[in-house]
Amino acid sequence: MTNAINFVIKANGSTNNKTQFVAETVDGALLATISPRLMANSKYSARFLNICFLDGAVEIADRCHGETKTSHASEIIAAKLFI
Repeated sequence: MTNAINFVIKANGSTNNKTQFVAETVDGALLATISPRLMANSKYSARFLNICFLDGAVEIADRCHGETKTSHASEIIAAKLFI
């Protein structure tokens, strides 16, 4: 049995020098947007990301939880949509 890639996360611009991402199926259908989290002090977090799903749900990913900037976001998206 082989593992299939259900989605990809790729950079999609930036906000105040913080990269924004999108999660898409391999066919290009949008699954979620991933952007820097706006903090109470009106600055964008260098650590936390908002994952906004098409159903309106929002999750918070931690960039320090994992090997890459989006590995925790990837785990959250997989858990919500594919597991």
